[in-house]
Amino acid sequence: MEHITEALKHLNWLAVLTAAVASFALGGLWYSPILFAKRWMKETGITAESAKGANIALAFGGTFVLQIVSAIGLGLMIGGHDMKHGAFMGLFVGCAWVATAIGTNYLYERKSLMLYFINVGYSVGLLVIQGAILGAWH
Repeated sequence: MEHITEALKHLNWLAVLTAAVASFALGGLWYSPILFAKRWMKETGITAESAKGANIALAFGGTFVLQIVSAIGLGLMIGGHDMKHGAFMGLFVGCAWVATAIGTNYLYERKSLMLYFINVGYSVGLLVIQGAILGAWH
């Protein structure tokens, strides 16, 4: 526990916040009509009508908190390395752990391969962005 406490002291909290904001912004673009909103809605069965009942404040607020947690975890893994290493670590974590965990769930839940690629693409992309920011600001 002491090791984690010490590592948290050396974390660049402005970089963590920036990484969270950047990955949140990526999500806004990724799931917008410009990129994958229509296909994502088709694959999930969510309609414009059913989306109106969503608690947007909870979804956005919860997403932002989760992005901060993600950036803290990745920042602890990256340590004092540079932007290139940070981006690589984000790619590694995204492909080796996140994509495989989501993939396992999708196999049992029988979700579409397209939905898998949309959601995993976002997850891997946000981790690469977070890693690059955290590494650049070591």
